Amino acid sequence: MVSLQHLKQLAIDAHRHTSFSPEKRGTDLIAGEERQLNEDIAYLTSLATCEYGREQLPALIASYQEKYESLLRVWLYAKGRCISAMIVGPSKFPTRRAEKANNIEDKRCREFIEWRERFLARAPRWLKPASTILSEIDEARKKMDERMHQQERMKEANKIIRKGEQVTERLMEMGFTKPQIAKLLTADFAGRIGFPDYKLTNNNAEVNRLRKRIAQLEAKQVKGRECDGEQVFAFEGGSVVLNYDIDRLHIMHDEKPEQTVIDQLKKSGFNWSRAGRCWQRKITADAKWKAAQITGVAFD
Repeated sequence: MVSLQHLKQLAIDAHRHTSFSPEKRGTDLIAGEERQLNEDIAYLTSLATCEYGREQLPALIASYQEKYESLLRVWLYAKGRCISAMIVGPSKFPTRRAEKANNIEDKRCREFIEWRERFLARAPRWLKPASTILSEIDEARKKMDERMHQQERMKEANKIIRKGEQVTERLMEMGFTKPQIAKLLTADFAGRIGFPDYKLTNNNAEVNRLRKRIAQLEAKQVKGRECDGEQVFAFEGGSVVLNYDIDRLHIMHDEKPEQTVIDQLKKSGFNWSRAGRCWQRKITADAKWKAAQITGVAFD
């Protein structure tokens, strides 16, 4: 269990001029922050469900704990500069200075809270291995198989309902629950029972979309084999890498680009990769066109 007791005195001092019981307030605050930090670490640990995640977890927890304590310390320092007229007395009370201190304390508190929320929201991505062409193909095939099975199941259920013989028993044999069967046998606004045609049509359209997606990924896989996994295109100040193994277009700069370039990258759908230290997005025709516009490279 991680302890924050080394910040206890700072928390007590932070309440000296705003509370009649600074010791209790400071002690309670540190106890609450300590409990929250350990709960957060437990949550991060629960996300590490694969080997890659377990390898990344220690560094991630260390980074989180260090930043957590740093922002907590900054907030407590800001809180320590706040004063209350009830504690220091109303005579010649510096209202403007107190208001300014309160605003700064509120800002530091919000920065701490917002940073924590952002970190915990992004953590699941950092503990998952980068997807590859093979993993994407496997995932697309799995989804397509599920959709195809669902299509056949809906068609078979409709046949049973149309025949009207031992409907409930036969649908239960297929794995439908009684509430699901009751819903299927309840007529909709148009008087239809069973699975409506639009569900079958939409599901079949998704099967076709996944089939096309698999074909696209397999074409990228072939392209990657032809060029040993990646293609590199240099431009002044960096390079564009088409990494077919993980299906990502990387824009890598030798030095941090101007803010106008960063804004253009964000607007064009590129995201910053902390692990790869580059701007990236999936390899698509649009991604290549946007990359060419930003960097000036000419793709083959």
